[in-house]
Amino acid sequence: MRISELCTFNDWTAHFGAWGEAGVEKVFDVLSVAGVRRVYWRGLSGGVAEYPSEVAPRLNPRQNTGIFGVTTCHGGIESWHSLKGTDLDAFDPLAAAVRIGRERGISVCAWLTIYEEDHGGRHASPLASDERFMQRDRAGRLFTGTADFFFPEVREYKFRVLQELLDRGVDGLLLDFVRHNATPSADDRGLHRFGYNPEIREAFRARHGADPQDLPPDNPEWLAFKTAYQTDFVREIYARLPTGAHKAFMTWAVDVRRWLAIDIGALAREKSVDLVVPVSMAYSNAPAEIVAQHLVLAEQVKGSGVTVASSVATYFGLDAVDFEDALQAAESAGISEIVHCECDQLITSALTTSVRAFHLHALRKKREVRCERLAAEPTEEDWARAECYAHFFVATGPDRIHSSWPSEFRVAASPTAFCCRLSARGDKQAPGADARGEKFDQYAERDAGFFSDRKWYIEALGARLYWRGTERGHLFLDPTRSRRKFLHFVADRLGHHAQQTHQDNSWQAPWAAEIREPEATLWTAEWTIPWTTLGAKPGAGDCWTFQLYREQAAEREVSSWFVTTSPVCAGVRPSEWGDVRFL
Repeated sequence: MRISELCTFNDWTAHFGAWGEAGVEKVFDVLSVAGVRRVYWRGLSGGVAEYPSEVAPRLNPRQNTGIFGVTTCHGGIESWHSLKGTDLDAFDPLAAAVRIGRERGISVCAWLTIYEEDHGGRHASPLASDERFMQRDRAGRLFTGTADFFFPEVREYKFRVLQELLDRGVDGLLLDFVRHNATPSADDRGLHRFGYNPEIREAFRARHGADPQDLPPDNPEWLAFKTAYQTDFVREIYARLPTGAHKAFMTWAVDVRRWLAIDIGALAREKSVDLVVPVSMAYSNAPAEIVAQHLVLAEQVKGSGVTVASSVATYFGLDAVDFEDALQAAESAGISEIVHCECDQLITSALTTSVRAFHLHALRKKREVRCERLAAEPTEEDWARAECYAHFFVATGPDRIHSSWPSEFRVAASPTAFCCRLSARGDKQAPGADARGEKFDQYAERDAGFFSDRKWYIEALGARLYWRGTERGHLFLDPTRSRRKFLHFVADRLGHHAQQTHQDNSWQAPWAAEIREPEATLWTAEWTIPWTTLGAKPGAGDCWTFQLYREQAAEREVSSWFVTTSPVCAGVRPSEWGDVRFL
């Protein structure tokens, strides 16, 4: 299953200080780490272009910072400062995204909110306030911020905007029919409610001899009339895309023909679209809802061969456990693609690791460590019998999935202590690059020079990476399984030890780690952590939070057993760790 992302760049600018080309790089750093290979980049918001448009009005950050608030920062600088620095007269975020996406192997498609002429009355396209073009319902009410596709002027305007997006070399298009200025397209019976403008009624009367005002809303001829011109408009939009371009259609999980007056089945059968994406009307993320919304649209395009995705919306916050439950339900139902709304939540809601884990087929729930409870201290026979865990994941960036030098470990529970044996292969550090006898439990400042290419860790997350030229293993345990607290035990290849809790770097308690070097390119660390030090002794079936990191000095690489996006030590995130279950 693949996870694609929606991206609104002005949200990144407002929340994370991501503006200019460095800001676009920051977005793609996160996407790369998460393993994302397709992003839908928002072209317009509220009818206003987020690129240097010559057709639509441009977002003017110097005037519009108030819409984001001045204290929204989430780890970036204050939003109004960063947003004011975005000058769309001088910088094209969409063009930069296409270029940087290609460099990273990420497909960048334009995301066009086709129904959104303004955003709750703010911003606005030239169509937003023209009453002639506004959508009108049976009662004669006009809906501001909307425009009916019947009118040639509306269609021509949309085509000109589309051409600007295509001119920037995008890899495809997501046509979004969900964002409609908070106005449902259907009435309480699920019937398309618009089309009662005088010009549209007259066109129908000329063809069918009746005024739709005098017909019931579900009159087949009236619905077919509206469906024909709207579907033709959508068909022509996709026809303007270059050969091979991705063509996605986003809608509510509803009967699209009745709700939107668009024949999604016909578009699918003729391959005008290649992906249909539902979004829950309530932004529900219950696992059953994720599957149900997929099934609603799958039935409507059945037999066409068109892919039907599902979606998970995290606009209002969704923790990693609930997010992964939704993804697991989709995967179990055979859904091949999820569209995540939106990618700034990868940081805001700490979901980067969850997406990365799915793309690596490494869900932490599926990689539980099992620990046998022994009747005596572990012998070599016990260690040989214990399950071996390998295939550590690189945590220091998106360049590789698995670490360059093999690592493996085994665990055991004796009557007196938790025991863990790490076997780490790799070249020794370069001569003269050792720890020089210095203590490293009070960690040094980050090596920003070496990690200048790791923008995501250093800039976006504020993480620090520590290198003192040695090999280390890091063992983390949390007997309370709080996903917040932990005890941290460090052993390096030179025999140094360090320890801390989640709140206290100076914490001291008895434990041991024996270091051996059986081969020139192999070293082992064997931790023995007394139950008294851990403050608990597990019973059969108990589960503790567990993580094991390995630092490999020659490659300057951090790898971990449970897949994570957090470099070791300063950036530890217990919420991303897995479990050790005692047998």
